Amino acid sequence: MTTYERMKRLAEKRLIESQDERNTREITMTEGGASELDNMENGFFKSELETIE
Repeated sequence: MTTYERMKRLAEKRLIESQDERNTREITMTEGGASELDNMENGFFKSELETIE
């Protein structure tokens, strides 16, 4: 394996790792945002149900 091939493989590995890290952050943010949205929706629907009753 040449030095070029080793450097290319290392660069590809680092790119994949940085993409994985970015995806993990996005998922965490989405889950946090989704739980807040779920709480808001649940509160809204509960208040709507109470109004109907």
